[in-house]
Amino acid sequence: MKRVNHFFLSVIISLFYILSFSHSANAQLVTESGDLTLGAGLSYGSSVGHLGSSELGVTLQIYYGIIEEIRGGVDYTYYYISENNLGASELNLDGHYFFRNRDNVIIYGLGGLNLSIINADPDVWGNISSRKIGLNAGVGLEYDLGNFSLYGEPKFTLGGWNQFLVTAGVRLRI
Repeated sequence: MKRVNHFFLSVIISLFYILSFSHSANAQLVTESGDLTLGAGLSYGSSVGHLGSSELGVTLQIYYGIIEEIRGGVDYTYYYISENNLGASELNLDGHYFFRNRDNVIIYGLGGLNLSIINADPDVWGNISSRKIGLNAGVGLEYDLGNFSLYGEPKFTLGGWNQFLVTAGVRLRI
């Protein structure tokens, strides 16, 4: 956990360093209100499900630009659990507030709701099925490459599985 805290702290320091650069008055926005963004990425959760183990997952996202500084959306992560006949996933309803949205770079804070879900095959595990609600808080960095962008997003979920989650992937504005 100490390594995770150091990583998160270094990400925050890096983001504030990027924010300190001077910006031109006529800089082009990366995303605007009305933009629809689809995303996919790999996620790594530090404490998934009843087993409490770290697991790799796949995340799918859809976000909508509400105003110039805010977008909201939904993402779904399916985890590849190392135990047979056990499945875990989470559904997040998050909002992004842009601290920077110009010159091919978006830096944002995020917050939202989390629904953590675990299911098991009743013949193997007995009757294990649970849903827990939590809150998300984190930061993100997105770099625009024209037709698509690359992003990284560390966040904490409080409640639910109480975990640290890192997601990295691609987003496409349609």
